Amino acid sequence: MSGRVFDLVLLDMSMPGFDASDGASAFEEPESFAGKEILAQMKLREISMPVVVVTQYKAFAKGTIGLRELTDQCAREFPGIFQGAIYYSTSVESWKRELFEIINRI
Repeated sequence: MSGRVFDLVLLDMSMPGFDASDGASAFEEPESFAGKEILAQMKLREISMPVVVVTQYKAFAKGTIGLRELTDQCAREFPGIFQGAIYYSTSVESWKRELFEIINRI
């Protein structure tokens, strides 16, 4: 047994911002690379659980970084953790096959 609680993490790259400085729960603009920060924290804490990024965005940082480029960056920065990125859309079915292929590879 690996000692892991989970076999896989499905991670959204963009997550809502949150500001609790005034004591209230106030959501802010989504943070484009919140998922990348979670990957960095996992690496820092030596959590070697496989992560698949699932996102509805084709581009990040106001269109300056595409999903392919982000995938390449994550593969270089988080080897052994990052397993791939999938573009999710309700209008296409290919994301299901891509996720299935990654899970089988893991």
